[in-house]
Amino acid sequence: MCTDAESGSARVASRAARVGALLVAVALMAIIWWFSSRPGAGPSPHTELVRFLERKAAHVVLFGALWVAWWAAFGRRLVAVAAALTVAYGAIDEFHQHHVPGRTGTVRDVAIDALGVALAIILTGAVTTPRAAVAGRH
Repeated sequence: MCTDAESGSARVASRAARVGALLVAVALMAIIWWFSSRPGAGPSPHTELVRFLERKAAHVVLFGALWVAWWAAFGRRLVAVAAALTVAYGAIDEFHQHHVPGRTGTVRDVAIDALGVALAIILTGAVTTPRAAVAGRH
């Protein structure tokens, strides 16, 4: 049985973790914004295909990580809210990027951001199927 002091300590630790996750989310949003603010790159030593794949992988990883941060900040319960917020930020960022010289904002990139969110949800196991939930009960 937990004492009131132990219960209070657990709440403080939980709140601190959620605030930390919120700070990580804001930092990731700032990093994404900074990358999107950079003018279009000049010549690259990589082939166009490699460059394309690098950029799209960055979308998947950064927006997957942003979803994890929001999910943790919300106390790991509002999966869909964290997903909607992350994809909405992706759309806002693409709109911003559209106005940066040498850059374009595309719906395709928002879809790739959403793919990053979906992969993060799958990898974290944040959503379980009803069958998996029933199988876990004995």
